[in-house]
Amino acid sequence: MRWWKATQREVRGKGGRKEMDSFQALTPSGSRDFPRRWRESARQNGTDLHLEVMSSEPRDIKERSFEFAIQIVALCRDLEESPRVAGALAQQLLRCGTAIGARVEDAHGNHAKQDFIARMATATQEARETKYWLRLLSAVEAVPHSRVADLIDEASQLIAILTTIVKRSRENAQMSPT
Repeated sequence: MRWWKATQREVRGKGGRKEMDSFQALTPSGSRDFPRRWRESARQNGTDLHLEVMSSEPRDIKERSFEFAIQIVALCRDLEESPRVAGALAQQLLRCGTAIGARVEDAHGNHAKQDFIARMATATQEARETKYWLRLLSAVEAVPHSRVADLIDEASQLIAILTTIVKRSRENAQMSPT
């Protein structure tokens, strides 16, 4: 089963959007039919629908950082038509928000323990930077806080997870013979 979180927003001219409703639904695993119907229905009503897949199962850090990158790309696409400042901030966000997953994926390659630790530490830095840009976009009202609140929370969780991985990996590297 898959959880879908949907936020329905009223479209108001260029770039002006007002959030209207938020709901969650459980659909059969792999079912993309329900979200497609929701989106079509929303468009007929003059609204836009933002969808996110929410998993009820524990996810590994590679999957979680990949899903986070997808959400960052979606946000940056929405910001493409925004004023100059928001567009510049979106470029920074896109760079670091997608780099988290790339660093995590690279860390899981066949590298020495110290290389793994270094790459995961870099992923942690990218997650911190991503959280900063998300907070800044919200603070300057380039996007409504409700649009980035879940992303800020997920960035915080990624930071905590990655920090723990780095810390434990360093402890294990010191305990084990080289």
